[in-house]
Order: sequence, then structure tokens, then C-alpha cells
Amino acid sequence: MLEPLQFFITIVIISALSGILGALTGLGGATFLVPIYTLYMGIPIVYASGASLISTIATSSGAASAYIKDRITNIRIGMGLEIATTSGSIVGSLTTAYIYKERG
Repeated sequence: MLEPLQFFITIVIISALSGILGALTGLGGATFLVPIYTLYMGIPIVYASGASLISTIATSSGAASAYIKDRITNIRIGMGLEIATTSGSIVGSLTTAYIYKERG
């Protein structure tokens, strides 16, 4: 078991390397991050998946701001996709909660 500081430093290094590999391959850092977290670090997959989602949101936000700055983004289409994606995620999570509530 690692000490908290060692664990934090290890997580930061692994996350940075996963981000670099993900950017180089075009797969995204979570492709490397989740297996490393679960198989080698012993982090439960629920937490590893949540961490990968947060990193995806952060990466996408950073890229979006750079694209908007360079004026290569159609904001009207982006807003439409954002509304549809947000609505779909809310409906999907409510549907999942309803299904598991009925089974349980």
C-alpha cells in the first residue's frame, strides 16, 4: 500500500503518460487510464471510469476553447449537440435508475 503522497504522485504521472499516449494515438487517455487504474493500482472500476469521464470533460473543454479562439468551430451546431447530449444523458440516467429500481 502506497502512502498518500506517493499514491498521488503515481496517479499524476500515470495520468499524464496516459494523456500523452492517448493524444499520440487518437484513442483518448481513458483507453490507457482505466486498465492501469484497475489492474495495477487496485482502484475499483467504478472510480476509474468516473475519473476517465472527468478527464474527458476537461480535455474536451480545453480543446473547444482553443477551437473557438481560432474561429474554426460552428457554435450554433455545437450548442445544438450540447443540448441533445445533455438531454440524452439525463434521460438515460433516469431510465437506468428506473430499470434498476424495478428489478431491485
